[in-house]
Amino acid sequence: MEEVKKPGKLQSLLLTAWFDAQKKYDCNVPTKNQIELRSIAQAMPFIQILEVVAEDDLVIRMAGSGLEQRVGHSLTGRNLSDSLEDKQLASMVPLIIAGMAKAPFGLRRGFRNLARETETSRASTYDGATLLLPLTGLDGQINMAITVDEADKGSRQLANTIGTPACGESTRLQDTLWFDFIDLGNGIPVLSAL
Repeated sequence: MEEVKKPGKLQSLLLTAWFDAQKKYDCNVPTKNQIELRSIAQAMPFIQILEVVAEDDLVIRMAGSGLEQRVGHSLTGRNLSDSLEDKQLASMVPLIIAGMAKAPFGLRRGFRNLARETETSRASTYDGATLLLPLTGLDGQINMAITVDEADKGSRQLANTIGTPACGESTRLQDTLWFDFIDLGNGIPVLSAL
């Protein structure tokens, strides 16, 4: 595993907005509507809202335009398992969100993005990190999350111009480089409990 990097500007904006909503609404975990959008405007192109729909899968309810540009098509409405090449990671995320329901925590994951190079696209290889924070859903349960992806400064990042992926083809090839937990006021989780 590589060295854990500090949160970048976009991740810091989202983390601050999450804590501000928690304080303003006097809640343990805010809803997506309680996050002040103006305060995260710079991050919006790289934001995703995720909702757990099954024990081992979730739906991308909203994906920012910057993320969609990186993969070359719409992610909104897709299952994460259809979007990520790493099926183990795709099936872990709903379990992580379920763990957040017990004692909310944040999670950062460093990654190396390795997009396929095809006849119609250029390769897009860069390092970055994803910040994942829990959200309370409409039913009052912690079954959603908000994420922001941020490329490392100096990483080579090219727009991907792929069209719609072939049936059954995932669109994001990512190697996980590191994980880092964030205490949201409930302590850090024990890995074996997740």
